[in-house]
Amino acid sequence: MGKLIDGDDGLPAEEVGVWAKEKHDYLCRYIDISRSARAKYLGPGPGKAGATYIDLFCGPGRCKVRDTGEWIDGGVVAAWKKSQEGGAPFTQVLVGDLDTQRREAAATRLRQLGAPVVEIGGAAVNAVQQVIPRLNAYGLHFASEVSPVFSAKYKRWLTKAPLYISFIYQQNILICAFFGGLLIALFIR
Repeated sequence: MGKLIDGDDGLPAEEVGVWAKEKHDYLCRYIDISRSARAKYLGPGPGKAGATYIDLFCGPGRCKVRDTGEWIDGGVVAAWKKSQEGGAPFTQVLVGDLDTQRREAAATRLRQLGAPVVEIGGAAVNAVQQVIPRLNAYGLHFASEVSPVFSAKYKRWLTKAPLYISFIYQQNILICAFFGGLLIALFIR
């Protein structure tokens, strides 16, 4: 975790390295390229089970790049904005962070943007137990960086619905899709 500072909007923000910009660019690219698939789960009617964005390490939702002084959106805020821009906004955004101040700041920023946000308290490994029942088993769900969280304990649930999990680290991205018990992985360097 980076150091908390006063944000340019009056809420807490986090100091980050320049790498955060690239990480958020990759995240937004993925949110953008997946909009057509996500759109199929949105709206009224049968088969429209919704699309959820999950970030259990959400941070405060706003960052200042340490080396340049530039203000950028945090990952969860950037993802929500990109989903709106693409015309396929998430039907719910579940945010969690062990640090209550960070989680509340992210949730406040998302609410100000009109996001249907739900806060999940506590450590990610425990918070996931609150997340699973909130998800429609037939919806499309994108979980950002939750590799240690979705363990074999939830394998049975994962066979019911498509769940997209992206693991992003520096210049590498691993996108995993669980669908019908099948794991599809794409590695981009």
